[in-house]
Amino acid sequence: MIPQNKTYPRSGDSQTIYLKSVITDPNIEVGDYTIYNDFVNDPVDFQQNNVLYHYPINQDRLVIGKFCSIACGAKFLFTSANHTMRSLSTYTFPIFFEEWGLDVKNITDAWDNKGDIVIGNDVWIGYEAVILSGVTIGDGAIIGARAVVTKDVPPYTIVGGVPAKPIRKRFDEETVAQLLALRWWDWDRDKIARNIPAIQSGSMGLHRGWCVGACRRRTAALPALAAAEHERGDGRTARENVHGYQHADLHILRRQKRPPPCLGDKPAAPHTPGRAPQTAKRRRGAEDGGDEHLPRSAHAADRHQRIS
Repeated sequence: MIPQNKTYPRSGDSQTIYLKSVITDPNIEVGDYTIYNDFVNDPVDFQQNNVLYHYPINQDRLVIGKFCSIACGAKFLFTSANHTMRSLSTYTFPIFFEEWGLDVKNITDAWDNKGDIVIGNDVWIGYEAVILSGVTIGDGAIIGARAVVTKDVPPYTIVGGVPAKPIRKRFDEETVAQLLALRWWDWDRDKIARNIPAIQSGSMGLHRGWCVGACRRRTAALPALAAAEHERGDGRTARENVHGYQHADLHILRRQKRPPPCLGDKPAAPHTPGRAPQTAKRRRGAEDGGDEHLPRSAHAADRHQRIS
């Protein structure tokens, strides 16, 4: 949890604030460490300048999760911006009840109430993006600059345009599922601080402790995120964490034309396309005179024969 009443995360920067510290409207909820940057207006006035058509009579809410990044000029448009489409006319007669002799109790008939705006955790909302009422944005999503979001956005999806449409997923489905289960944003501050290098690595492989090529100590070298998951008690062993993810991450690294990183060891040489990666155990078998293509049982039999 951020220190109470702390508004500015950085010394000398008055354009970036912890948004939670300036919210007074009971119908707006913001999670810890979510930031808002504004280089045009005072970011402290976010509630007045960026949350629009948000009137208590509609009882709609803005909910923003933890560790979100909201860029300058992003807007959240609520129910009262939605002139009703059920009427033959979009003119808001019920608002001008005195002029037309209407019942003030029916004032909400002037618009279509689409409901709350819900922003997940670790969401990045780009410059001057617009989020319309009734929209839910999933954890880890990215909203492009000046996008107009009219529909729900799935977790870890990048959207852009008018109206906003999916551009691509940030990660494969398996990685997304793991991140949603991990929920690192709910960890305490100390645990997050210990795991920042692993979070910033950009690879769930580091989270799982994967290592290929020259990494002979891969099962012993669990990284910070893997250790953190063990704290949570998911029941995985170090070896399961290593072998479960190395192939998917190797594929990504090949596409990026760079060798895989190794934990606690020097980097492996770049892999030659078309040839299966050679593990340390298979390489040792070849150095001992064994056939690297033999199954493990065959290596054991060969070593027994040589010893006897």
